[in-house]
Amino acid sequence: MQSAIDVTALQRATGNDPDIISEIIEDFVTYSQSGISLVRTAVTFKDAEGLGITIHRLKGSANLLGAYGLLDTLKQIEAAADATDWPTARQLVSELHALMKHIEVSRGYC
Repeated sequence: MQSAIDVTALQRATGNDPDIISEIIEDFVTYSQSGISLVRTAVTFKDAEGLGITIHRLKGSANLLGAYGLLDTLKQIEAAADATDWPTARQLVSELHALMKHIEVSRGYC
């Protein structure tokens, strides 16, 4: 299974310490799960402003972690909301949970 994150930068930053890497990923997962809940709520209520704020934060974290699949999906949700294509945004939000599960599983491959 290919990792859902690119751990190269984390390995360099932590001296390739698997415990620290695992802790960073765990913190990211916890933070992101609450953020994804806010994304879901914003899409449900068509709250473009709230969605933009939350997605901006999540994109930054995903980029730093190297969770590029998650980052790409967040960008797609943002673009759909900007185009007021809420059905597409809702569909993409449903993909976020699968991506997060993949990231959680990635902890064992770091």
